[in-house]
Amino acid sequence: MSDAPTVVPQIRREALWLAGPRLILHPVAAGAPRERWKAAWRARGGPLASVALVGLDPDPVSRPGPRSVEAMAQICHAISVQRAAR
Repeated sequence: MSDAPTVVPQIRREALWLAGPRLILHPVAAGAPRERWKAAWRARGGPLASVALVGLDPDPVSRPGPRSVEAMAQICHAISVQRAAR
């Protein structure tokens, strides 16, 4: 995919809103960076402000390799917790 304009496709907020997600996962470091991300997301308001947000450890999630199993476990756990909360 050397001709792709970006390594990771950029999704506009409007397209995300139209998809109607119940959960948004984002690779962002734990602690203050994750809390800043969540606060910034919520501050934008609108229909996506109340969507469940889960930050994931960026290393296993963003870098394919042997730790991909760990990344999938994080993702499955986040989905499971969200389902249980409904």
